[in-house]
Amino acid sequence: MKTALFVFLVLFGFTTTSWAQLQDLPNPGDEFPQPLPPDPNDPTPQPKPPAPKPPSTPAPAPGRITIGDFVLSGPFKGGRYITGIVVKVSTDGRTVWVRDDDDYQVYQREARYISKRMNKGPRDIWPGDKVLVGPFRNQTYTEGVVRAVYERGLFIVQENFDGGSYVRDQTLVAKRIPCYRNLCAEDNVWVGARSGIIRSAFDSGKFTVMDMVDRKLYLRDYSDLKKK
Repeated sequence: MKTALFVFLVLFGFTTTSWAQLQDLPNPGDEFPQPLPPDPNDPTPQPKPPAPKPPSTPAPAPGRITIGDFVLSGPFKGGRYITGIVVKVSTDGRTVWVRDDDDYQVYQREARYISKRMNKGPRDIWPGDKVLVGPFRNQTYTEGVVRAVYERGLFIVQENFDGGSYVRDQTLVAKRIPCYRNLCAEDNVWVGARSGIIRSAFDSGKFTVMDMVDRKLYLRDYSDLKKK
């Protein structure tokens, strides 16, 4: 009986010791440093202010076009343009209401299709200046007079060919000037073996030259002419 009790006590003690040792083992992850609790004396961090919300509507754009401006709308289908006057502009400047000159009706349009009338155009071209317009189909040209100048290098030119007024891009318009390089109006020149007189010069390097044989006017390039 004593022997059995002794064996039981030995087994119980061994089991208890093993269980205690098992409980003392660290759990997975306990061997890594753990964060310390906050120090009550540390200053409380200030909360970050919330990020500003994006505006619900776009910020107003600079006022390129204003009420009362004379404008050119287009191009429309077929390259057509219409003159008119601005009667209303949206807050952001992206939408414009124009009363057209052709039917006196008001139309809402995007500002990117509106060109404002200007006092002066590219290359110092003013309303009233005489110009050469072209080349058109078959390399033809016509002379005319600038009646109005608009943004984006657009001109209204009354052309000598038929007396009509047309919207022309700056790439088709050359200003009449007194001289181009060393050649001036009324200079006597050679055009190959033929003699002529310069009647007008343009800033594109073109000249109208009257042939001294048939007395007709011809359009010539600067490289074709030699001063007498």
